[in-house]
Amino acid sequence: MKYLCLLIALLFEIIATFGLLLTPSAQPLVDYLLYHGLASAGFAFGFQSLISVYYQQARWVLLLCLFGLIFFIPMGWVIVMAVFIALIIPKEQQDDFIEVTNRKSLPFEPFKFSDAPHQGLGGLGEIIRHAADPEKRQMAVMALNNVTERDAIPLLKIALRDIDDDVRLLAYARLDQLENEITHQINQYQVLLDSEDLQTQTTYHRLIAEQLWELSYLGLSEGETQRYHLEQALVHAQSSLKNKESTGLRLMLGRIYLALGQYQLAHQAFIAAQAAGEPAKRVLPYLAEVAFLQKRYSQVTSSLAQLGKTEQSALNQLKEYWL
Repeated sequence: MKYLCLLIALLFEIIATFGLLLTPSAQPLVDYLLYHGLASAGFAFGFQSLISVYYQQARWVLLLCLFGLIFFIPMGWVIVMAVFIALIIPKEQQDDFIEVTNRKSLPFEPFKFSDAPHQGLGGLGEIIRHAADPEKRQMAVMALNNVTERDAIPLLKIALRDIDDDVRLLAYARLDQLENEITHQINQYQVLLDSEDLQTQTTYHRLIAEQLWELSYLGLSEGETQRYHLEQALVHAQSSLKNKESTGLRLMLGRIYLALGQYQLAHQAFIAAQAAGEPAKRVLPYLAEVAFLQKRYSQVTSSLAQLGKTEQSALNQLKEYWL
């Protein structure tokens, strides 16, 4: 029907045009306007049926617009037809941006990863500090699970300041896990400490002191909390030493005094540990540290001179500097 309207309209337009051109007078002009009006109405109905249904909601407004465009603009129907042809004829589709790939199947079993990290501590630290990709920083934090707690905790604290939420959450979860494990052990020992057996109490006093010292040594507690843990560790260590002598516990007692800044008591504890049988190579570095903090530099040289050669490169470098 729409194409019939267009053909009839085209026929009327041809009759009107040729009639006007062949007999130029007043009467042919009236006939031209009549046939041109009929042709415009036919074109309007035909083109209106080709337009999308969405635009046909205001049907009469659309018909009037098309009729006015065709009737008042000479050869207006040609312009409308050209527009419709441009819209209707499908354009060639470009497939340059479509890349067809084969669907990859899931692995039969999960990939196996090595237990050992591929990066050293220095490499992991650089990735956590400077890597632009958050996923790389996340992988570096996860790799710290295979590193000793003493080495991992400083890097985990750096990761806590990361701008990425996932990196911070991974670091916090690992630190929280380490702290909870130690705290859980302390709570268990505190319950068992109520035993009436003196030997059992001595053992649990020592274990609690060691776990409290571990919280401070690993850096899991800071500020006033760290000082509280050290003071509690001091109390339990002294309680254990009252009932049973322990060179290792006396050495730890000296380290607790050293961390609390009580250098004279630390010196006395280290001397007592050496007198009780603690090897000199374990005591002398701490005696040198206490002497340095007390500004007794001659005693630093004396303690390092007695140390002899050790397997720790840091101590050997320290000796080379002082001696």
